[in-house]
Amino acid sequence: MKKFSFRLQRLLDLAKGQEELARTETARSLGRLRLAESAFHEAKESVETANQDISQSFSHGSIDPNNFEFLYRWLANAELKQAELEEKLAKEEQAYEKVREMMIRRRKELLSLEKAQEKAWERWQDENSRKEQESMEEIASFRHLAKKRNEK
Repeated sequence: MKKFSFRLQRLLDLAKGQEELARTETARSLGRLRLAESAFHEAKESVETANQDISQSFSHGSIDPNNFEFLYRWLANAELKQAELEEKLAKEEQAYEKVREMMIRRRKELLSLEKAQEKAWERWQDENSRKEQESMEEIASFRHLAKKRNEK
């Protein structure tokens, strides 16, 4: 009886490797996305805090023209940085979705190949069981014939 051999084993092994790489890349992309989110939220909080501080200073009348000019420029730069980080965040989100979709596609390919392997294994087992049953029936027939011959 020959041992089980899956015709698509090399393709299955390749699919496993590709799925693992896709999972790794998805994790890396998610890490980059989390960093971009963190940086954006820090910049956003910084701008919000600066706006509150400036508003409070204006309401108390404790801001001088030199300080106002400095705060105005700083706030403009902070808002620009926030916009840049927001753009980077959007790009990272798109990249993550693309990598995630690739990982899902790889996973589906792997699952289909694993299912094909399982079906091939079941067919191989059924064929071996059938052959074993035929062999047992043949042996039984030979024994029966041998017994009849010995009786004569």
